[in-house]
Amino acid sequence: MNLKKYLLSIPTYLLSLLFISCHFSESHHNRNTDKIEAEYIVNQLFDNLKTSEFQKTTTLFSEQFYKTTTKTELLNYLESTKTKVGILKNITLVDWSTVVTDNAKASNLYTFDYNAVFEQSKAIIKIALAKSKNGNIKIIGYGVFLKP
Repeated sequence: MNLKKYLLSIPTYLLSLLFISCHFSESHHNRNTDKIEAEYIVNQLFDNLKTSEFQKTTTLFSEQFYKTTTKTELLNYLESTKTKVGILKNITLVDWSTVVTDNAKASNLYTFDYNAVFEQSKAIIKIALAKSKNGNIKIIGYGVFLKP
């Protein structure tokens, strides 16, 4: 074998190994399939809010959420919102975004903004969700912002 040819093939071989052994993760933004996956959880939340079954909503929120807000505080917030504006009657999706990464270590994030009609007022509802390492999507942020 020609020594020059052999020495030139080593970098090519090493470079090939580098590309084969490295795993590149790819991010996907705003895919409809990801939106639908997260909306399943959001729809469960809205169904429970419309029927005032607030206790059922607690399972939809993540451990991350409960690091800053207790279940009691969440239930009080939902009850307080109902007292101020009444029962949720209708929602319309205004804006959404998703960022899903093919890497198991990365977190997948979903955000939704809704125009909401309550019995006594209108509001914007903002919801943020994340997919946990076990594959479950849970709510990490929730807020109701009353319109003037």
